[in-house]
Amino acid sequence: MACITSSGNIGERPGKFIMFFKQNLNLRALVAIPSSNFLLILLFACGSVVQLHSTETGVELKRLMHDAEVSFITVSDNLNKEFEVFTATVDGFVNRWNWKDAVILAQWKFQDEVIQMHFIDSTLTSAYVIFKPSVAKNAMFNLVNFHQDGQIKTTEVFNNFSSCPQSFCFANNIKCFAFILRDSFGVIDLKGKQRRPIYHKHSAALITGHPTEPILATGSLNGEISHQLSCTICHWHPYVVNHLVIRANTLLSGGQEQVLVKWDLRDLNGRHGKSFCARLHSAVKWITISPNSEMYAQCG
Repeated sequence: MACITSSGNIGERPGKFIMFFKQNLNLRALVAIPSSNFLLILLFACGSVVQLHSTETGVELKRLMHDAEVSFITVSDNLNKEFEVFTATVDGFVNRWNWKDAVILAQWKFQDEVIQMHFIDSTLTSAYVIFKPSVAKNAMFNLVNFHQDGQIKTTEVFNNFSSCPQSFCFANNIKCFAFILRDSFGVIDLKGKQRRPIYHKHSAALITGHPTEPILATGSLNGEISHQLSCTICHWHPYVVNHLVIRANTLLSGGQEQVLVKWDLRDLNGRHGKSFCARLHSAVKWITISPNSEMYAQCG
């Protein structure tokens, strides 16, 4: 059994919880997004179906049906416009949706599976795309231009990974790309001329980046969390950290303890540096923060 929980201010007042119990939930993505009337909608993928739920009532609003398993979902995050949903499936398709009518507006086909995508312009026509590695080749990091007629133009950014990236993220308004390898992590300045990574020795298992600041945080197998900018190490989790998310002055972490931990980036190891949302019924596997940073969601 798995659950998805939406909560308010962790550790400050009781959060508002909405529980969705699903059997064999194979969650591949989870996003909290604003609707046109500024209510929050929780969007997640389960197999070949993407579901949209109201965070106020828990009611399912819409289902986006696919012919193959969904590997990634993303949304446009402009708070002043109606959001748009993009999905990728394991057979290489990327879809742009009118989510209200559950209709595909445009579709593109790649030879490889898309596992992450970040748009870099307001017109939603250019994006950094990460392709899943295969037996024949490593992971690929490309810049893709999407045309409404289904055509695509791909430009290589960096494909010389020494091993398969275990985790990766964007940071600082998509100016930075960071990834975890076996015994190190690399950072690429996407605004630089060379676009070649600077490597750092590290035993991290996952990495996350601040959406608007040059801040990276890593999680290790022994439960340590490292703030890479300040070189601060935080250690509350006794087991591996499963997921990390940063937004504004908040870092959220979760693992096997069935506890969602909220860290204050301004006082990480101080007296009031962390607060907790406990008894979550299952280990935390995935965390997301709404664009206005007022709601958190996790699944186990």
